[in-house]
Amino acid sequence: MKRIFFISIAISLLWATSCQHKYYAPNGHIVPIFQQKNEARILLSKSMGNDVRGQEIQAAYSITNHIGIVGATHSANVGSFANGFYYEGGVGGFKTFKNHFVLECYGGYGNGRVLNNFDYEQQIRNRFHKYFIQPSIAYSSKYFDFALSSRFVKLNLYGLSKWQPSPSKMFQQKLTDDYTQLQNNKNSILIEPGFTLRVGWKYLKIQTQLSASLFVGRQYFSIDESNVNIGAYFTISAKDRPAYKSAFNFNKSE
Repeated sequence: MKRIFFISIAISLLWATSCQHKYYAPNGHIVPIFQQKNEARILLSKSMGNDVRGQEIQAAYSITNHIGIVGATHSANVGSFANGFYYEGGVGGFKTFKNHFVLECYGGYGNGRVLNNFDYEQQIRNRFHKYFIQPSIAYSSKYFDFALSSRFVKLNLYGLSKWQPSPSKMFQQKLTDDYTQLQNNKNSILIEPGFTLRVGWKYLKIQTQLSASLFVGRQYFSIDESNVNIGAYFTISAKDRPAYKSAFNFNKSE
């Protein structure tokens, strides 16, 4: 029994000190596939990565026939090891060709905060600025959308702090190593390729998106390297307003 007990403790310690702590996790790509002015897109999704689980809300609007604005929020966690919140906004352009194909490119800024717990009395907190540009090419139809995108990211860490009132030998070395890596590598470049598939109706489709996050050069600190999100994707277009009014009896009569 003692042998089983010590083996269980050893396995627990090995699992607890493994790379469950994450200091950055990619959010989903915003791929609105606009066709014209006054179109709106909303995505409500759940996401998962190698270790991270989360939820995301995306919104986009085409202010002209070639310019759109985008925004998103993303909250995530790694069980009790880590949690974080992120928001972003951007602007860009789009161009349709051959009726169903769309070229888009959006650039913008995001800001995030992350808390990593090593035990109840040891923590690392970090924040980050995220500057991005994301070109994509897409095919869109009434019942089916498909897109390939690639996001180029400049990540700047700031607001680093650690809380270690009573150091635990079990976590002390890992906390120290992680904090040193973050302090020494506050600026990094990442490439985040993505694939998006939507199937459904003109106004509502189910979206599945796969994306990865890769350091340019060596990996500086622990991140979640993938994002898979599944959710409901809503489309609203100004040209469809008469249909909406008719469907919901918004026309004034009598």
